[in-house]
Amino acid sequence: MYKSIEKVVSEYIFTFPNLGFPVKGRITEKPGSSLSSQQPFLWSVSHYYKHAKDAPGVNPPPKTECASKEEAERLLFSYVRGFTDFVEPNKFY
Repeated sequence: MYKSIEKVVSEYIFTFPNLGFPVKGRITEKPGSSLSSQQPFLWSVSHYYKHAKDAPGVNPPPKTECASKEEAERLLFSYVRGFTDFVEPNKFY
């Protein structure tokens, strides 16, 4: 039996001139959670960025759970706009 379920409501593919691969983004919804959760939408991204090559770690998104699909989309696009040439895969994507 599964622990949780999420429905993919949107997927995006971002390309950057200095990266040799696409960065993928996804917005999901937890079905039936609107009654028990004020934030049924989640967004995730295939890679995280670093501020500089020698930065000690990646810059993770501060908030990934949202009240609406529109909010999730806004936060996803805002995060991706901050990308640099220094990225690491999100092992949970």
